[in-house]
Amino acid sequence: MTGDLDMYASSSVKALRAANKGNLIGFGSAPEGLENNEVVYELLADMGWSSDSIDLDDWMKIYCEARYGGYPDAMEEAWKLFRKQHIVLIFIPPFYLANRNTRSTADQ
Repeated sequence: MTGDLDMYASSSVKALRAANKGNLIGFGSAPEGLENNEVVYELLADMGWSSDSIDLDDWMKIYCEARYGGYPDAMEEAWKLFRKQHIVLIFIPPFYLANRNTRSTADQ
């Protein structure tokens, strides 16, 4: 799987609220660049309707219950490990690499 879920859950809201946002009024996605990761598709779709960053712990529970019919402890732990270990980052976009060291601890 590809995609930094923590980044997707907050970066569009941060960009839309930035002092230097200029004429930015929304965001889009390039589905072919998501490597067919259904979780990222769903998260980006939800971000389009949210005026705040999404709490991934709450969102993942709702997502898994809707998609799989439950969210057992083992599934919750697996998703937390994916996010923590960045296993979901098979392909890392150049913009992410360029800005990775400048992200604050609050952004990670």
